[in-house]
Amino acid sequence: MGKTALFGAAGAIGKSIGSALRLQGNPYRVVGRNQQQLEKSFGSDPLAEIVTWNPEDPASVRSVARGVETLIYLVGVPYDQFQLHPILIRKTLDAAVAEGVKRLVLIGTVYPYGRPTTPLVTEAHPRNPHTFKGQMRKAQEDTLLKVHNEGKIQGTILRLPDFYGPDVDASFLHLVFKAAAGGGTADMVGPIDLPHEFVYVPDVGPVVLALAGNLRRMVAGGTSPVSAPSRSAKSRTKPLRCLAVSRNSV
Repeated sequence: MGKTALFGAAGAIGKSIGSALRLQGNPYRVVGRNQQQLEKSFGSDPLAEIVTWNPEDPASVRSVARGVETLIYLVGVPYDQFQLHPILIRKTLDAAVAEGVKRLVLIGTVYPYGRPTTPLVTEAHPRNPHTFKGQMRKAQEDTLLKVHNEGKIQGTILRLPDFYGPDVDASFLHLVFKAAAGGGTADMVGPIDLPHEFVYVPDVGPVVLALAGNLRRMVAGGTSPVSAPSRSAKSRTKPLRCLAVSRNSV
């Protein structure tokens, strides 16, 4: 198995993926802007190679992509700079293609779908974002899918809902669990009667690795890879644990 790199690794999902790689005994590279944050998250893992970068500098991006076979893209941007999403992934893709990276897994969101038009939103649901954030996330996805369709890299997208679990203090559910643990009443962003899907962060790492492995096996078997949602990964590993919150459960 070639080297896996986590671009934008310092957050909770990066830690989850790193833990899954560690359990498999696979060396991996973690890439981020802040050396101190990376050391805090991965410094105790001898399998983790810690590297810093400037995602806006093509030479820096090429340097951290060198020698990588599978690139997992988790790069975040400031909340008021969503326009950077398609720009930064374009720079990463240019560098990855130049360095011979074989596959890229984009850890995406559900925002590109926009308002749901069906009771159940699957990967077949139209992507029609009604917010600027969703539009920029869709542009990010389209940038990857274009390069994938051109045959330059194997690309796939895992669209995740909101998070909860370890190291996710900003989750909608953090205050719910905190209040429940103290026997108090929780504040929630409403309407709380509406079902809302959350993903438990430690479940994400194994799913991401299964998804990347599926891409590897597709090519080995002579099948063209396609943009894959979380379902393709969930069919080969334990399901993601999701939590729907209603008035009766808070």
